[in-house]
Amino acid sequence: MNARRLEPERLDDVGHDAEELRESLNQVAQVNRRLGGLRALHHALRPFVASAGRAPLRLLDVGTGNAALPLHLLEWSAARGAHWNVIGVDRHPEITPIAARRAAPAGRALRIVRADALELPFRNGSFDVALCTLTLHHFEDESAIRLVREMARVARRAVLVNDLERNRAAELGARLLAATLWRGNRLTRHDGPVSVRAAFTPGELREIGDRAGLQDVSVRRHVPFRLLLRGRPSGVEP
Repeated sequence: MNARRLEPERLDDVGHDAEELRESLNQVAQVNRRLGGLRALHHALRPFVASAGRAPLRLLDVGTGNAALPLHLLEWSAARGAHWNVIGVDRHPEITPIAARRAAPAGRALRIVRADALELPFRNGSFDVALCTLTLHHFEDESAIRLVREMARVARRAVLVNDLERNRAAELGARLLAATLWRGNRLTRHDGPVSVRAAFTPGELREIGDRAGLQDVSVRRHVPFRLLLRGRPSGVEP
């Protein structure tokens, strides 16, 4: 596959048509649901599913978008007898209100915070697990390392990065979706193939985890084109 190519994504702009933005965010959530993103997280988070009666897991979702992911994880964990508390972070001024409205029925279990992923407004070790999904590929290489390092700062037990794998088959798949299911939405139609070209190979993602100071870094492929990086913050016992 060619070298990583970072191009502006339209979803990162401001001044969107409200309905087009909501639809695009829903399409991103569908990518997670149908193309392996949720399965990857289920596999990584299953060891953290606490039995009923234990203290809730504190989880940070960086780049939360419309909050579909944390809402799903709350439902998924509750079905397994666990009760988690999640904070979703996003910096986009038009996306965070959408997330906050969707999160409202979850009450205190889910809170949305508008903040910069590179300067998270939380103390060291505030969360058990910090994760980001379909977010890291928006950043230049050095900023991506900084983001993972910042996640490690606020996490006590684990850091999870769930993102696309850059390869030719994935780009062809994104182009096909752009020409069919996404063709009616200007944002997703443009951003899907762009996201694949900006994504990482397994080796590149592992290097980011190593350079960010994570311990026991692993990168696992999930069908069809998803990578899951997992690592422990420095100084945390296995």
